[in-house]
Amino acid sequence: MRPLSLLAALFAVLLCARSVQGRRSAIRLPRDVSGTGRYIAVFKDDTSHERLLEIVELLKTSEGCVVHLHMEVALKAIVLNLSDDALQMVLKFPETAYVEEEGISYAANSGDGEGEDRGLWYQHRIDQLPGDGRGVDVYILDSGIRFQHREFGRRAKYGGYDAVDQYEYLQGTKGYVPLRGKDCHGHGTAVASLVGGITFGKATESNLFSVRVLRCDTTAPWSIVLDGLDYIAEIIPKRGQNAVVVLALSGSNLNSMNEAINNLNGLGVLVVAAAGNDGTDACQTSPASSPNVITVGSTDRQDNIASFSNYGPCVDLFAPGEDILAANNECDSCTGTMSGTTLSAALTAGLVAAYTSQIHFTPALMKERIVYQCLLNAINFTSLPPNAQEQTPNRLLKRGCGGEIIVYLDEQGVLNSPEFPQDYLSNLRCKWKLVAERDCDYIEIDFTHITLEEYYDTLTVCLKDSCREDEKIVLTGDYGLPDCLLQSEGQNMTIEMFTDGSKQAPGFRATHIAIDGTRKSLNKCTPVSDSSILLEAFSAANSVGGRFWMQKSWNEFFAGRKYGINVAVIDEVNGSVIATENFNQAKGQSNTLGIFIEKLPAGRIVCVAISDDGIYQLNDYAKRQLRWLGSSRINYLTRSDSWALIGVKGSHVPHQQAIEMSGTSSAQVSARVHLKSSYQQFFEITAESAGLRSDNYATITLNGTVVDIPYVGHDRGMHVMVVNEVTGKIVHRQVFDTSAESGAFSSSHQFVELIQALPEGRLVAIAIKEEAMAHMSDAAKQACESIGSALIQQVQPGNSWAIVGRKGARNGSVPEAMKYSENSRAKYVPVKTDEEGILCPILLQSSENNGVGSSIIVNETRISHVSSTTSGNLAVLVKLDECAVEKNISFISSNDFFNFIKPIPPGRTVVVNWAYGHGLNEHGTAALEAIGSARIRGLAFGKAWGIIGKKGVSTGTIVEDSSYTNRGKALGTAVKIGKLPGSVTVQSAGSSTGDYGNIIVNGTIFTMSPLYECGLNVVVFEGDTMKIRSVHTFNMTASNTSQDIEEFVKLTTRLPNDTVVALASNNAGDLNKTEEVRVAIEDLGSKYIHQTTEGGCWALLGRKVHQGAKSQKQSAIMVQWRLFPMLCLHLQRTAVSS
Repeated sequence: MRPLSLLAALFAVLLCARSVQGRRSAIRLPRDVSGTGRYIAVFKDDTSHERLLEIVELLKTSEGCVVHLHMEVALKAIVLNLSDDALQMVLKFPETAYVEEEGISYAANSGDGEGEDRGLWYQHRIDQLPGDGRGVDVYILDSGIRFQHREFGRRAKYGGYDAVDQYEYLQGTKGYVPLRGKDCHGHGTAVASLVGGITFGKATESNLFSVRVLRCDTTAPWSIVLDGLDYIAEIIPKRGQNAVVVLALSGSNLNSMNEAINNLNGLGVLVVAAAGNDGTDACQTSPASSPNVITVGSTDRQDNIASFSNYGPCVDLFAPGEDILAANNECDSCTGTMSGTTLSAALTAGLVAAYTSQIHFTPALMKERIVYQCLLNAINFTSLPPNAQEQTPNRLLKRGCGGEIIVYLDEQGVLNSPEFPQDYLSNLRCKWKLVAERDCDYIEIDFTHITLEEYYDTLTVCLKDSCREDEKIVLTGDYGLPDCLLQSEGQNMTIEMFTDGSKQAPGFRATHIAIDGTRKSLNKCTPVSDSSILLEAFSAANSVGGRFWMQKSWNEFFAGRKYGINVAVIDEVNGSVIATENFNQAKGQSNTLGIFIEKLPAGRIVCVAISDDGIYQLNDYAKRQLRWLGSSRINYLTRSDSWALIGVKGSHVPHQQAIEMSGTSSAQVSARVHLKSSYQQFFEITAESAGLRSDNYATITLNGTVVDIPYVGHDRGMHVMVVNEVTGKIVHRQVFDTSAESGAFSSSHQFVELIQALPEGRLVAIAIKEEAMAHMSDAAKQACESIGSALIQQVQPGNSWAIVGRKGARNGSVPEAMKYSENSRAKYVPVKTDEEGILCPILLQSSENNGVGSSIIVNETRISHVSSTTSGNLAVLVKLDECAVEKNISFISSNDFFNFIKPIPPGRTVVVNWAYGHGLNEHGTAALEAIGSARIRGLAFGKAWGIIGKKGVSTGTIVEDSSYTNRGKALGTAVKIGKLPGSVTVQSAGSSTGDYGNIIVNGTIFTMSPLYECGLNVVVFEGDTMKIRSVHTFNMTASNTSQDIEEFVKLTTRLPNDTVVALASNNAGDLNKTEEVRVAIEDLGSKYIHQTTEGGCWALLGRKVHQGAKSQKQSAIMVQWRLFPMLCLHLQRTAVSS
């Protein structure tokens, strides 16, 4: 143990009663005269409160030991004087983690008011991120704050505890007057103003709390600072606000200080600390050496490291710290200039608090974001020793004249010209390199203001690593507020600013964000050439000709004189025409139009053109849906106007509005639309056919390899290959001999069954040979039409015909070829990939009485509204990788809901059950749209509503239901994380509600007919495939004398083990009245059949287990739901993964 520092003036025993400030209790003792030194004994985290008090009492009565203070929130520790013997006794406690000497801390400033007043030169350095600190508590652990200073308004407050007052009270200082957080030096007031002052700070709406830990000479024993941290650790969870702590002080390295900070991190609190002003290695000091703080060093205006600033690997970044103008405590409007890493830490803390008001990260993630907002390699380190230059991170808190900027996925950053919005300087040569965080992402930059001296001052943008002169985008002049949104071609983007020596102007301001450009393939990105289509829409209303047309790449895809609103839908991935529709408003088709648009998925490309009086009698519902295509004019059109639009479903934010034109004359718009096929894995399918009149062969290839398609009997007829549209894997191969047979068991009939069972989007390649069409049934031809064929009705025996279709595709929108006596070939282009994944079942239940009793269930974990008497709403953040609830809120105020949603990062799944549609303001609406809702603005008062959304997704792309009222219904889904071959949905409504029991397999509904008092619908699947073996409906009424109950038991008993079975009932009450039925259902995996009640709901997607193997009822792919009486149930599960 090194020699002890002698600390006089504080010797008292702390007991567990009340203090003068109402937080701790103490008994005054005479000043200590032992001269044995002062220690901090830190105890293990699992030391109980009772045991810690026992140790305190034991030490109080021990010779050579004087207890001064104990704490147990930020860390479990006792501050005390110890003789050598007493020290050995403390070290022998099994609860003792370590004992260390206490040192002195001091404010990390290099002088008071002695610098040159250079104005607010530092402010543009702290403008990288959005936010104003609203709703964030900032705790200033310093010399206090002058609360009434005009910089603070009424936001600067006493934090409720003054650790220096407590220190002096326990010391028994005569004549000491408690300050209760007031500043007796000026240092703390300056720090607070740089964090959140209206003139000097960034977080201008934050709450500034003074927890005084520095005496009037700006020094203090470390135990006072620890006491302040202990108080903060106690109060922050009680306030429940986002919080930032500023430690603008420094001192000897102290393990207990760093441990206390680590524990604050565990509470979700980020600490910003000064690096220190000793011109040495910051790793030798505290709190700068803690890995969990943002440690900030200082620079001057020329971006040199300040002569006083500490340095080394423990410094995370540097910020302005020399000649900083700030508030002081001499009067309510007084200011002064100071220097020190104190001020650098304060400026950084203001930026952290401001950004925290926009998005709440964990401390570690927030630190990472702030660090990587810095300018790299912009600081002059030549004054440092060579080894220190290498070890010190060269990161400057500045968006100055050039440098490299890391751009994060879905997180907005800000880039300004130097001094913006003040005029920039002459003779600038600035170059910024923007780099997306991941090599698979691209960058989007939005210039919101550009004002440059025209011709002489320029802003040049290169959208890739390097550009030829003719590839650069040059901006100059006064753009005011331009519509200037640019996207990089890859991971990098370069921006250069050149000014001459004449006129100056404000320059530019822009926001930047990284956007996901990946489709995971072999853990790397494979960019491909961009693809686009040219679209045009023309409209002439009745007054100017009454006609319209729409074109794709100058090839007319539909035309004619059709009265009303004409709509064409384009696939945003491959550019194919999915649908064309006409809606005649004079015949009351407004609702039909609205429903058509509402059902379109987000991102789909839509063209609209009207003919004659197309806008006549268009209702508000249809107009609202047209606004979701990006229209800004639909509300202002008159009956005689022409109107044409090219939009995208879900385009409702700035810079995503539709291209549209309207007026009393004709309206014509055209646009080159980029398809979403950049960054996706490609695979190729070809189908070649040669009929009997030519070479007589059928060949199908996948990625250039001929696929072997097995056949039974003759190799003739239809050669068919089915491919998973996500993975590119073959899922079925078969030859159907349609040239020779017919009837109920013919190949044509088998082909129809295959196509009908396929899910939407599945790829089907077909090539025929010989007289394939000789006995092909009309049903088989219709099945071919269901995969997009437009030629099948023209194919004759002996012809060649080939197609690569897609289940559910519009006729004529897929590759297809037919010839009379020559070979035919169809070729298919790639489709997008997906990832392996799991299922996470989620259920929303909305009950009667305005949400009382409503609940959200995630994988059998039920979250309910907390009140049993008042209405309310629920929101749950789901951790999908564990299929578990991470956090939840029961709320009435939509502001509370907004604050719950705001800090959630993009991509996270959020479930909301909004009961009775009350209390919804604009904040709540915006928050719901942020997780994908497309219906919330149309939700009427008195309607219940539920959503299973994802933060940051396009509206309309998630599971949402606003159709039910507050009378007891539920919405549910299995949130898909990855690729799956198909889906099974089981729906149950008790006899007191909907009275139905449905099973839906890949869109085909199987329902009970006739409807029994207690019916049970059953679908049995073939092994682990989606093929249906059999469908049954049983009358399970307990009083029923028929054989249905016996037949059901017999069916389940004879099923092979591991058979997948779907069951849905319209009245579960009678199912548990018969022992044989109950056992049979338990053998299918049910855990809750014995709890069903009269009139209740019950549904199951189960798997047959070994007879008597009750412990195996929880199958790896099945989840049983515990249901509640009088509620309808809607569950969706996928039976088997691919």
